[in-house]
Amino acid sequence: MILGRMSTSVRSSPAASQADEMRMRAYRLQLQGRQEAELKELGDRHAEQMQKTTEDQQHRLAEIHRAYDVQISEEAERLEEHLHETRLSAEERISAEKRMGEDQLEKTKASNQQRIDAFRQNGDVQIEKLRKDLQATTEVLHQQARKSAKRDRGSSPV
Repeated sequence: MILGRMSTSVRSSPAASQADEMRMRAYRLQLQGRQEAELKELGDRHAEQMQKTTEDQQHRLAEIHRAYDVQISEEAERLEEHLHETRLSAEERISAEKRMGEDQLEKTKASNQQRIDAFRQNGDVQIEKLRKDLQATTEVLHQQARKSAKRDRGSSPV
């Protein structure tokens, strides 16, 4: 009966460990997907902002052309410089947010890897303990069988 329980425990421990590993992988992939979706969303938002800024800038230029036909060159240069600075600023923000997202993703990956390693190590320790317990039980049963065989030989008439 002890032997039956131990073999069930030995069978379920690797399965549980594999299930935990699968869950951790799925969780890591989910986090990666979330991070990538957030990065894409931020990129899309910034692209929208850039598009809106560009459209606003073009609208202003058209109004200035209509209002100040001759005096347009100075104002256009100033607005284009502002647009350039806005683009640079937005690109810097996108780069910074992307780096932050990548850093967070790397931290999450490292954390998940540590957890997976800990689960593996714990599983290996449990498997080794169960192997030793099984070996000890087998030796005890083997000794009992030898004693029983000696008793049977000693009590049986020859």
